[in-house]
Amino acid sequence: MAQAQQTGQRLLAYVSGRGGGVPPIWANLAAQTQASRARDALQGNGRVAVGTPDWRVGDNSAAMQASLTPRDGAARRLRVDMVWREQRWLVTGLALEQAP
Repeated sequence: MAQAQQTGQRLLAYVSGRGGGVPPIWANLAAQTQASRARDALQGNGRVAVGTPDWRVGDNSAAMQASLTPRDGAARRLRVDMVWREQRWLVTGLALEQAP
């Protein structure tokens, strides 16, 4: 669980604009591209409020969702899927949606 949360925190830092470079947490190029698009859509430049993530963790897969609210924007929900591979959690896909 702690390793999944660490990957999730790295992803949230990147998407919210707090992370420096692109972290090496991707299972595929599509997931990295989705994260870059989410980061661009938020345009937070480090000023995005991040809610407490909700987790579902199994033996080989995990899912996380968290609210993200840019200082000058509407709240969004980030949904993330991960897989356990190569002795670490890797992001397989994510989606940034309007919060309900």
